[in-house]
Amino acid sequence: GGHGVLYHAVRPNGYGPHTIHVDGAWVEDEGDASVRGVGSLAAVVNPLVRCQRMRATCNYLLHKKAEVTEAYFEDKTQMKEAGVAWLLRNGATHFPLVYIAQAENDTSVPAETTEEVVAVYKDLAPGCSEHKLFSGTTHETLSASVELRDDLCAWVKRTIALQP
Repeated sequence: GGHGVLYHAVRPNGYGPHTIHVDGAWVEDEGDASVRGVGSLAAVVNPLVRCQRMRATCNYLLHKKAEVTEAYFEDKTQMKEAGVAWLLRNGATHFPLVYIAQAENDTSVPAETTEEVVAVYKDLAPGCSEHKLFSGTTHETLSASVELRDDLCAWVKRTIALQP
């Protein structure tokens, strides 16, 4: 999802092993995984804060979402280090153009975590990010937004598609 897109976009060649399966054999991949730009929609940019928020509610579904997220990570340190703002400050190697869409009424992604990523990105890579808050949307309804589709398409044409 959006978290993985952002995470790997800012550290594109940081994970291995660098082998791929081609025509029945494993071969070394020395390609560059860098991208010119990436769009991220309602990304869970800070898994630790997300889980803490979900656990603080009385909502059964949010507790189940927290359990799934917690099961993915070994411990809270790993969850913290999976945060995009943390990675930007401590190991990002690439700063592509980014489009970050945020749902106004998102119960899955705390607004301040998205806003923190936007602020850190603007500080480290001025002019390379665009952030838009979509009124009246939730985490679940954002991707169906016609306004989002139109805005994201315009961003791609304006930025990524026009680059040499």
